Amino acid sequence: MKRKRDLFRTRSRGYLMLDLIIVMTLTMVVISMTSVWVYKTMLYSNDVNQRDSHARNISRISRQLRTDAHQANSIIVDDATLTIGIANQNDIEYSIDANSVQRKLVNKNKTHQDRFEFATNAKLKWDQQDSSEFVTLNIRRDFSHMSTSKDATPKRLDAQIRIGVSAEESQ
Repeated sequence: MKRKRDLFRTRSRGYLMLDLIIVMTLTMVVISMTSVWVYKTMLYSNDVNQRDSHARNISRISRQLRTDAHQANSIIVDDATLTIGIANQNDIEYSIDANSVQRKLVNKNKTHQDRFEFATNAKLKWDQQDSSEFVTLNIRRDFSHMSTSKDATPKRLDAQIRIGVSAEESQ
């Protein structure tokens, strides 16, 4: 009887080196797979946050432009700047700077500024036809660097915000 106990005790002293190597290898495989998954999840999360911010800012600037144009007496476009003239107030100026639009209103020695940031690959442009009193803000994003197919369109129109004043009000 003593012999069986002694044999049993000698077997349970510890793990073999091979057991430890297998456990360590499996642990490293699991850690490496989860680190890739976490990294890709963070990239997708950043992309979703940028798209959400871009869409929110399109909505914000659309509401603000329409509100300002509703009160406008005149609308003047000069390259990257849109100036909206309002009766009994100073002008409201929208200026395009790379991928953002800055709104500036000076009223009774107070300056109010607001900035609308868009995606880093966004192209912004004021557009006005010669005979029209309407002005359009075109917001496009360039997806050509992400596309693998050759026939994919490189630029996508995200928004066209059209504002204007009636013919008898414009100057």
